[in-house]
Amino acid sequence: MSAETTKMKLKNSFFELCENEPIDKITIKEIADNCGVTSQTFYNHFSDKYDLIYWVYRKRIDAIFDEFENGSITWKELLETLLRSYKKNADTVLNALNNTHGNDSYLRLSTDYMVDKLSKGIMERTGVEELDWEVDMHIRGYVAAFINIVGYWLTYRPDLPVKSMARLVNEAMPRELRDTYQQDNNHPK
Repeated sequence: MSAETTKMKLKNSFFELCENEPIDKITIKEIADNCGVTSQTFYNHFSDKYDLIYWVYRKRIDAIFDEFENGSITWKELLETLLRSYKKNADTVLNALNNTHGNDSYLRLSTDYMVDKLSKGIMERTGVEELDWEVDMHIRGYVAAFINIVGYWLTYRPDLPVKSMARLVNEAMPRELRDTYQQDNNHPK
């Protein structure tokens, strides 16, 4: 079995367990047993369950941003795709937001990763090697608000359609970021 196949098997096992149990209560042994592998097999691919969560998040974010960067989707479509993914996996996302803490917190890891993606994108688009501190602060504030508002949306307003949520998130983007990321003419379909 390939490494990627094994990782996907572990991911599916983990997501299945998340449907009925808080993440902080799920053990590596449970994840491994649930998909018919050993705990050692799990550790051959991930350092812990938080590494697995982070891998799933990175994989999803990278795929969506790759589509944006290659011009397949617009910024608005990126937001809609991302939000649809959150909504599809709402139980697991909320489980991760509510039951991971400290350095392993889903909130911290997902925020840091998205900040990095947006920062690199802006540096590439503007041709700078380092971001101005104000732009950096705008990115960090926007991403932190974005992740938190997704949790709020999934918890208290799951009836709000993805398109409406994407519009709100898009409008909340600071002008300094909007000027760079919403230039969809640079990303023809």
